[in-house]
Amino acid sequence: MNGHQRMSDDDRYELASLAEARARSNRPGHLIAIGLLVVFVGLMLAAFAWRADAGAARRLDGAARDMATLQTQAERLADLRSRMATSPTEDRYREIPDILTRIGTISREAGLDSVPSVPTQRNDPFTNARRVNYTYTNVRDGSLEDLVGWTALVTERIPGMHVRSISIRPQPNAWSMNVTFARFERLD
Repeated sequence: MNGHQRMSDDDRYELASLAEARARSNRPGHLIAIGLLVVFVGLMLAAFAWRADAGAARRLDGAARDMATLQTQAERLADLRSRMATSPTEDRYREIPDILTRIGTISREAGLDSVPSVPTQRNDPFTNARRVNYTYTNVRDGSLEDLVGWTALVTERIPGMHVRSISIRPQPNAWSMNVTFARFERLD
């Protein structure tokens, strides 16, 4: 016999098991699992941070819009105060006897096809004042721009006049508008 002995099948199986166990211990699977867990937790934290950042950005945008609106309103208030300081308010709220004639003249200047018919007039009483409402119904014109221009000119040229309500409907070959103008008048 030479110096080599033959191993039994059991010994070979045991030796293979030991080799496989040693190979497994040399492969750090638990480190890979821990690494994957750390990556997963990091991704979750990043997702939560991104979501919080997006919410903060939306709130910031909303606050910026609110600030812009407030700035616009403050500028309008300053403009109104300066206009009130330069124009006497007693003229603004006095009765205008020829107001319907003025509105008719403005309709021709605005380019309406015809002068609107006489409006329905209603007074809302207040202490020492009244709000006079002038309701024009079925004012028809081929140009929407002329109708809207007429309402803008009336509010621009008649002191204290404003549009209380307006509705515009398309008709065949024309536009139909119902509009209520209103202004406050001081009762002396």
